[in-house]
Amino acid sequence: MDPALILLLGLAVILVLQFSRFSRQRREVRDVQSSLAVGRKVLTASGMLGTVAALTDDTVTLASEDGHRTEWVRGSVVRVVPDQPAAETPGDEQPPTPTT
Repeated sequence: MDPALILLLGLAVILVLQFSRFSRQRREVRDVQSSLAVGRKVLTASGMLGTVAALTDDTVTLASEDGHRTEWVRGSVVRVVPDQPAAETPGDEQPPTPTT
């Protein structure tokens, strides 16, 4: 087999793999952008966690836990943070009842 043909086949495989990876990333970004809604907790590319307070076609306003609101470009939101169940605080558990 011709070495040039092997090289071309190898390059074709690399290009196909890259294309599929980029397609998957675009799909994930599209899914995140479509799932944005007021009240959802999100993470930005710079690492800020906030709750969506308002949405426009191009921007998202995030409220931090201390109440500050900042406006971001929608594309900077990289992930919607899943809701986590409330953790039990120490002392909430009931003491065991003594058995006699």
